[in-house]
Amino acid sequence: MPHGSYADRFTRWERLYQNLTVHAQELPEIADDLKRLQDLVQRASAMRSRQDASKAQFQDDVTARRALDQEGEELRTRISFTLKGKYGIHGDKLYAFGLRPVKARRSKKAATTNPPPDTPTSTVPAPTAPAPAAVAGGPAGPQQAGPAAEPSAGQVAK
Repeated sequence: MPHGSYADRFTRWERLYQNLTVHAQELPEIADDLKRLQDLVQRASAMRSRQDASKAQFQDDVTARRALDQEGEELRTRISFTLKGKYGIHGDKLYAFGLRPVKARRSKKAATTNPPPDTPTSTVPAPTAPAPAAVAGGPAGPQQAGPAAEPSAGQVAK
């Protein structure tokens, strides 16, 4: 298994080729391997150039795709608002254009007509606490008169 990244290996091949070409006269026994190494370095260099060009093209394509995406979404939004204006936001005709109509919401009255029972109510009135005295420096509000006051939510009126 090769060690290091491809870029590191490529650098090692180039360095080896450059150093061997300087000493090629001293090492005639590796002339065939030197020729093969030269070819390999040239092919790898050409491939690196193509990859760099492909990477640049890919980045340009991504930028262009993002611009197309933004333009397409703006156009779709504009058209969908036009269709909703023509057919209404609740119109079933919107399905034909791939849009979903807005569903009618339930009214709060319908939701509160049959509330679930909270707790069983007692027929015995709960004792009421005397009204708190006005706090010094606090707002002076109307004082409730103990038992004659209106019953609270948990109490049953007599």
